Amino acid sequence: MDILLAVFIFLVTAATGYLGVRVTLHPAETDREKAGYKIAFAVLTFIAAGLIAWQTAMNRTEQEKLNTQLNKIQKNTETPPQVTVNPEIKILPSEAKSHTHLSFINPASPLIRSTTGPLPLRDGDNTVNIAFQNVGNSLVQNCKMMQFVSKYPYPVDETKIFRDFLASKDKASQPCADMVPTNSGQSATALQTFHVTLGKNDVSEIESVPPKAQICALARTIWTDESGRYQTDACKCFRGDNTQFVDCFVHNNEVRLK
Repeated sequence: MDILLAVFIFLVTAATGYLGVRVTLHPAETDREKAGYKIAFAVLTFIAAGLIAWQTAMNRTEQEKLNTQLNKIQKNTETPPQVTVNPEIKILPSEAKSHTHLSFINPASPLIRSTTGPLPLRDGDNTVNIAFQNVGNSLVQNCKMMQFVSKYPYPVDETKIFRDFLASKDKASQPCADMVPTNSGQSATALQTFHVTLGKNDVSEIESVPPKAQICALARTIWTDESGRYQTDACKCFRGDNTQFVDCFVHNNEVRLK
């Protein structure tokens, strides 16, 4: 539309200029010719004024739209938009009164490390011990553990491997003995030993920097104390030049079941 208006204005200006040249070169000789020139000039002037007014109105409208957009951008820059997040639904938190905690022990810890492994890894059989320790102040009872150790690619979707571990039918929960608190001076650890057979290429992939594979220990323990029934998930992986198993996303995640 802007281009069309510009063309019309040009044509009216050209016509006015032509008429002026004609009047100069061929002056009116009769009253009728003079009246015709006057009418022609008046019509062209009226048309030009209308076109210019139309163009000005359109330009003003576009400028107002642009100013509105600029003001909105400036407002968003000065005051970032507020995002409302619905509160997360959580399982009832653990109670402090008469409540204890289970802690997953690092498989490389001297407390549970076997004489054959797991560090350093080697070609052949590697032993990995998985254990939970009662680090609270009350007795752990009705304990059941489901645990697994295996080689995985690195990186790997930790959420998926833990979900697959829980869904596996051949990894049934095993009962474990009651665990007294660590500060009692008695045995307070539930332990299970796994054997992982690795080839030379497996060891090379795990210990390379950056690593291409890793050994992961996955576990879920369900237990009770005086305050209720709880579930503790754990996940640690060994890879690269680490001297310890490092935490996965679910490590030592405890929730109350009832």
